[in-house]
Amino acid sequence: MMNIFAILVIGGIAYLWMTRGFFSAMLHMACTLVAGAIAFAFWEPLSLLILEKSPQSGFLSFLRDSAWAIGLIVPFAASLALLRAAVDKALPLNAQTESLVNYLGGGFCGVVSGGITAGIIVLAIGMLRMDSNFWGYQSLRVGGRGSIETGTKLIVPVDRFVAGMYGRLSETSLATSEPLTKWYPDFADVPASMRMSNGDGKDRNTLSPKDVTVYSRYSLGKDRQGGSLTDLLRDAWNPGSSQMVFDPNGEAFPSDSHIEGFVIQLSAGAREKHGQIVVGNAQVRLLVEDARNPDDVKHKTLYPIAVATRAAANELLFGRFRLDSQVFIAPSGAGADTRMAFEFVIPSGHQPLALYVKNARVKPTPIVQSFKSPEERDMAVQNGSVFGTEVQPALVARPTIPTIGQPTQTPQDFGIQLNNTLGHTIQKGGERGLQLDGLVIIDGEARFAPNEMRRSGEIARELRVDTFMTTQDTAIVKIDVGASSASSILGMTRALAESVVPPFIVDTNGTRYEAVGFVYEDRDIVVIRFTPGRPIRGLTELPTRLSRSRTDQKCTLIFRVNAGVSVAKFMLGEETVTEFGPFVVQSQRRR
Repeated sequence: MMNIFAILVIGGIAYLWMTRGFFSAMLHMACTLVAGAIAFAFWEPLSLLILEKSPQSGFLSFLRDSAWAIGLIVPFAASLALLRAAVDKALPLNAQTESLVNYLGGGFCGVVSGGITAGIIVLAIGMLRMDSNFWGYQSLRVGGRGSIETGTKLIVPVDRFVAGMYGRLSETSLATSEPLTKWYPDFADVPASMRMSNGDGKDRNTLSPKDVTVYSRYSLGKDRQGGSLTDLLRDAWNPGSSQMVFDPNGEAFPSDSHIEGFVIQLSAGAREKHGQIVVGNAQVRLLVEDARNPDDVKHKTLYPIAVATRAAANELLFGRFRLDSQVFIAPSGAGADTRMAFEFVIPSGHQPLALYVKNARVKPTPIVQSFKSPEERDMAVQNGSVFGTEVQPALVARPTIPTIGQPTQTPQDFGIQLNNTLGHTIQKGGERGLQLDGLVIIDGEARFAPNEMRRSGEIARELRVDTFMTTQDTAIVKIDVGASSASSILGMTRALAESVVPPFIVDTNGTRYEAVGFVYEDRDIVVIRFTPGRPIRGLTELPTRLSRSRTDQKCTLIFRVNAGVSVAKFMLGEETVTEFGPFVVQSQRRR
């Protein structure tokens, strides 16, 4: 389908300008060339601006998923229209040539114009949130040996032609200090990299750079004397076998290559609507530079061979997982920040220049740990030191056993509920802005009049909407923060004055969990919000300010935590509101 589309665009534009004459076709070709250069020059900054300004929810939230496509196609279309208008104004008359010259010359110029137009459209379409194999075209694929490799090409490879042409122009005739080929040497593969997301395009294809941080960086075998790359491709989780790895061209890496790991931290803003952070191995890429010859600096894109991350939600257990097929990494649990270490094979003489996560570009940190052997690296992964979370026995979550004569604390003493019930019942069909999976609330926000809230006995069971979504490894914790609760936030005057500090609960492992919603009610309104992919950033997101003077107000914050952990503290920003328990959070019912 994509082949047919590209050929139709080229053929249609070529035919149009073949009938208009050589001179007009040549002017249009020149305008198209310039418009393409303008589009690529403004593509990244405009796309990042759209990402920054687009809302995370509501009608215009689709702009976030389309930012990179809009950032390319809009400057191209706008500049082409303006250039054409200016040229038509300056040169209103056509130059007359022989018919054969008109047809042949006009057709040639039309093919060039059509090729550029088709290439830019194909690239822009590819950056939308769609299937990885949209219209039968996938320029990246998982090779037969498990590595991310170059996939199919169009019959008329307009995307590669356009990306390659403007890449060369950015270093020659249209040279800039930051050429396109420096930051995007394989531009034609960028759309496919973004689209290879979980659910075959259903999960997010973009992130904002502010949601990605390179926390740390380590190397393995960088300064070794002797030995081969194969010796470094072993790990404790796959004893007796070395991983087979290949570059995007399907070629083996040089034997003197080494491994580098980049520990990235993804903020809560990177979460999907279903609450998890999910990253495909093709959505992470490393840009490396070979500057050994200053007159011929080369850039190359690499994809990860393995990832190290947290392997259990309720304990500080870490593991390393080989990326030897199409893998979607969803770290266990619901912590506010998620760290993962992506490992790459670095050819000798190459230096990392930038790391891309769902096309969000971040700068690598210097190497802070150097391992001589895979065993050293594996030990650092297992004990969490590569993540900055050293595992100690005291950090393992265990229930508190009260001593004789000591009063037993209960969650109710602190206004805490360890269940995923709504506390109200809504009849299915009247959920308004709340999104449901069957009878379970999975996302959204809605307002109701108090008299619209029902008791469960008033609605047939098959129509009762009264629970929030949990997953196998997460659970819901609710905290009453109103005036009468032991966990009231009304005494936190400084935090309230700042108004932008997020509420957290903290488990005995030290993991923080942001609030993913609330249930607010007073005499006039009930507001329900449950947005796992968009946590509460500050108390200003509540419908109205809580006041000790209003006895009708009630507000319950909703948190998603790792099932099996023990929660011990409720905080606003860096200020502790209350310490309790700890209370063990068990898995909860899911319908």
